[in-house]
Amino acid sequence: MKLHFRLLLIICILILSGCWDKKELNELAVATGVAIDKAEDGYRVSVQTVNSSEVTSQLGTSGVIPVNVRSEFGVTMYDATRKLSLTNSKRPYGSHLQALIISQEVAKEGIAAVIDYFSRDNDFRSDFLIILTRDTEAKDILKMQTVTEKIPMKAILSMLEISADITGSTHIMDMRDFLNIIALPGRSPIIPVIDVVGDLEVGPTKANTESTEPPATYIYNGAGILQEDKLIGYIDSEVIKSVNYLTDNITHTIENYTCSDSGKISLEILQSKTKRKAKLNEEGKPFIDVNIRSIANIGESNCSLDLLDPNSINELEKNFAEQLKTDLQTSIKMIQSEYQLDIFGFGEDIYRYHPKVWAELKDDWQEHFANLEVNIDVGVNITQLGSTKNSIQQYIQE
Repeated sequence: MKLHFRLLLIICILILSGCWDKKELNELAVATGVAIDKAEDGYRVSVQTVNSSEVTSQLGTSGVIPVNVRSEFGVTMYDATRKLSLTNSKRPYGSHLQALIISQEVAKEGIAAVIDYFSRDNDFRSDFLIILTRDTEAKDILKMQTVTEKIPMKAILSMLEISADITGSTHIMDMRDFLNIIALPGRSPIIPVIDVVGDLEVGPTKANTESTEPPATYIYNGAGILQEDKLIGYIDSEVIKSVNYLTDNITHTIENYTCSDSGKISLEILQSKTKRKAKLNEEGKPFIDVNIRSIANIGESNCSLDLLDPNSINELEKNFAEQLKTDLQTSIKMIQSEYQLDIFGFGEDIYRYHPKVWAELKDDWQEHFANLEVNIDVGVNITQLGSTKNSIQQYIQE
């Protein structure tokens, strides 16, 4: 009996001993965003931290801004971030980091050193997003105040996620995905670009939240293409949409079509599935087969087309499919001719289906990618016409 009691006591001590490395929230400066700008000798690192007392349900009682932004310079990332602790009475805490924003100047020189720091530090998880700036300093992104969200970083992420989900014209890249891509031979990452439009002086002030039309706001402006870790160019939102189609990352999007009477029809893509396979021609040269099947809904029709006629729907499906195929081929050819960088992951398909062929191509993959044949087959199935069947123009004609 005594032995059982002693064992029970030992177990209780082990279970109820508490957390030896616990951190109280009021002792921490919780980082939601980090911005990296180029300095004369190294980096300027800026951190957006949350004032926890100001993001509760009874916000605004003290009049204190919900977040603050602090910056420090250092010859390395580690040097700059450690200096930040000298200007804050609370210990920096990075486990809730939501985004890393990197300026164009840093990205052009290479982001390997930046990524190395974040991948080594155990305080940071690998699910935070990576974003570039093009015409704005990265620090200015953190300083913006918004009407929609008390914490600016939340507004930045919501805009990106909503745009990717609804339009397919932005690209989401987190730390984990980035590390996986650069570890793959021949694959080049693309990273979304955000900038501030409007009055940069008003943006960080409370005045930016006191107007129905804020003087300054964010805008996602395409994506940057990296060769290894260096920024070498940009692509627009239409090319990003093509990338998302080809990599099976379209949730929803809108496609527009011009009818024979010059009217417009907008098609809402409700579902899209892409399958790819690398094959070899008679000469043993690889090519890629892409099969895309999409389910769609008529979102708007300003054509005189009779949408109640099955033949009209069939013709519309065929025309939409041909247009989408042309758009995708145009994007692929543009990337092949201007950048010669495989942002689509076609090299992975060759490696997966023909590893011996890939072993012969991988050292000169840029050259082979530039001449790679990609065959695309697109099918569109219109399943819904909306509450109104025919267009208003059709009813007027009748």
